Amino acid sequence: ILPRLVASLPLAPEGATLNDLRFDSAARRIYVTDTNDRLHVLDAENFTELATLPLGGSLELDPRNHRLYVYQPNVREGEEPAIHVIDTGSLAEVGVLRGGAIAVDAERNRLFVGEPYTYSTAEDAPGVRVIDGATLQVLGEIAQPGAPVYNPARNEVLIVAYTVYTADPDAYQVTGDLFPELTNLGSTGLLWCNSCRWVDNVWVLPEQSMVAVDVSAHCAGKGCGVEEPPHWFDATTMTPVDP
Repeated sequence: ILPRLVASLPLAPEGATLNDLRFDSAARRIYVTDTNDRLHVLDAENFTELATLPLGGSLELDPRNHRLYVYQPNVREGEEPAIHVIDTGSLAEVGVLRGGAIAVDAERNRLFVGEPYTYSTAEDAPGVRVIDGATLQVLGEIAQPGAPVYNPARNEVLIVAYTVYTADPDAYQVTGDLFPELTNLGSTGLLWCNSCRWVDNVWVLPEQSMVAVDVSAHCAGKGCGVEEPPHWFDATTMTPVDP
């Protein structure tokens, strides 16, 4: 069966675009944000708009615990990054967390909250916080700052911070570094340089039991040439899979 257009929905106002989307198969809802700082809640059966909330940015959905997290990964200087916690049943905001990156352990109802790691991240920046998803209370902190990604196959947190650090969320300890060559620069210590390579994103694909890591060179002007494909790892063993 070939793909066909089912519906065309005008959501973002003129001058804005759609930003992120999540499908809640259990509740049969679609959540969409636009660049005009609006969250659109749609019925996935008839595509009618059920509600619009004054929130924009990126989305993280936890259908098992009936939570939707809405946040801005990057904010202007002087602004505090915030993660809005939405109850998907009532569509009410039930809390706000300080942070610009979040990962979810739905089975244990835990949240991992951090900040995108950039050239301006301070040496004494707070690490990734482990938070109780029900009470929103901090359970502990992994000392490494960065953007967390959760790998349920190993009950392990991957922290994107130029390289990728692995961490034990129960012991709150960093356990390894997937790409030590990215930060092992000898006496120069030049991170974020023109033509330097660093990790941009990590994706965990539970159904395929795989982890993908995007490592790219970053160059000014005409760029660095051909983009590298993702690096693949077995999600259970974290051994490289090539090709």
